[in-house]
Amino acid sequence: MREYLRTLFSADTSLHDVITPRLAEVDDLVIKSYFAQVKVLLKKHDFTRSRALLKKISAEYPDSDASHRAEVELVRTISVSVNYYQQVADLNFHPEKKIGVPQNKASDYYEKMFNEDKSGPKADVALYYWARALGTEGKVKQEVVLLQQHLENFPKSKMRAPAMYLLGFTYCNHQLRDYKAGVPLLLQVARDFSRDANAPEALWTAAFVLGWQKQYAQAVPLL
Repeated sequence: MREYLRTLFSADTSLHDVITPRLAEVDDLVIKSYFAQVKVLLKKHDFTRSRALLKKISAEYPDSDASHRAEVELVRTISVSVNYYQQVADLNFHPEKKIGVPQNKASDYYEKMFNEDKSGPKADVALYYWARALGTEGKVKQEVVLLQQHLENFPKSKMRAPAMYLLGFTYCNHQLRDYKAGVPLLLQVARDFSRDANAPEALWTAAFVLGWQKQYAQAVPLL
């Protein structure tokens, strides 16, 4: 409509001074309406439509204050969505209280959380809990892939010890039984992260696995 009015009155210079301020008012109302809609969509956690509308503002009003604001808001939606996905995931992740119950919803939202910002400040947390949630569903091969990705992508993460322990533990579980891969990881946790809460458990688990395989000479010193 805005471009149509501009074209309609462009040939009549006598109307230019009258129409131009009116068009600016129309633009202002449209922009305010767009941002109001974005606000509502974000409250509804509809990130796809809110982003589409922000991109529309940038496209319709390039090189304007509205376009700049839309670009800033577009970036902000990433942290908003990540925090929302984490909130929902955390609320639905209770493996300790519900042993043997698949944490499907948590898994879905941790996956969304990770994919939303794969290199962001919470990506390592999302990837770890996504992997852990998949394990509760019995999807241990997928869990292993994600944990390996975690160790490769986030070498300085505070979640490194938990991720390494979980990977070692998963290798040693009854489904995979890859003790040659699992035990060294467990011992590495105990050695490299001796003050981490997972270190004693890692050492005990490694000893248990070795003892179960009747490798007592290696298991006893660990205990």
